[in-house]
Amino acid sequence: MKYENAPVEYESVDPSTQLAVFGGKKAQGWVAEIAKKLEEAKANKMSPLSMWRRYGVMRGVDDQPRFEIPDHNAKLLDDPEKITGQEFGSDMDTGLAMGDLLEHPRLYEQYPELRDLEVGFSKDMYPGAAGEYYNTGGGSVGADPYVRLLAGKPKEESLSTLLHEVQHYLQDKEGFARGANSSYWRDPAPLESEAERMFSTVREARLMKDLIGKYGEGMADKAFLETVGYDWNPSSPSNAYLKYSPEELRKLSDIYLKDYKRARLMDRPGDLYHKSAGEVEARNVQRRAKGSPFLMRDTHPRVTEDVDWIDQILLKGNVK
Repeated sequence: MKYENAPVEYESVDPSTQLAVFGGKKAQGWVAEIAKKLEEAKANKMSPLSMWRRYGVMRGVDDQPRFEIPDHNAKLLDDPEKITGQEFGSDMDTGLAMGDLLEHPRLYEQYPELRDLEVGFSKDMYPGAAGEYYNTGGGSVGADPYVRLLAGKPKEESLSTLLHEVQHYLQDKEGFARGANSSYWRDPAPLESEAERMFSTVREARLMKDLIGKYGEGMADKAFLETVGYDWNPSSPSNAYLKYSPEELRKLSDIYLKDYKRARLMDRPGDLYHKSAGEVEARNVQRRAKGSPFLMRDTHPRVTEDVDWIDQILLKGNVK
């Protein structure tokens, strides 16, 4: 990626409002104007750093647009027992609404439902883990997302871990590249299987895109059947990729093929966690929350990530 050293003229943007967790199109504050600026920047071949400095928006390793929601003023409410979980005195999980634990007005403005996100403290965590995010299992019927934090940690550490896990919630909601759950820690096989599935999905879309270009939509289905031996399924995941250009599909195919090959060679499950794009982004949230708002407004988020994009593993759900 090309970065500029020359100064860029800033638009009228308050730097203190451009720091830390990364939101996307489903945030309350996402407006068509942001998307318009992204397209203008792309059309003008503006560098990522210029785009970031001028507009405060970026595209991540998964090519999804993002903006930062400030959390430099976020704080845990001053109740040490709730913060650390010490009042519970056992290994049982105990949950409370995040709005009762975390003061973060700007985050709740963008994602109001986060006030009700269930947060539990537990002493029974996966070895080495300080927090975990689950997209189901919370709420009265076990259908809601929830976060677990390791009990007994200092206030600052608990806050940092909570912001990390909140980013995983936002990745899940926005369709960003995901982090790796505990099963990925133990076994590379799920990653290998998912990467192979995504590669096959994009490969199908590339073929269909080529056939539509050659024969038109009316004859492409028949040509697809003759080429691969089975019918094109309009409701398959591959269909969602037809909106991409041939060049974009080629790039996606290269990404998933690279991930598949890397997964087959991995023998250290920790690599899967450390290099998964969602975990890199969540750690970056923790890192940027400690920095000066003015410095971070001037620093593209990719610069502060601890794994370069070329080495990150893209775990992602279906295209939305």
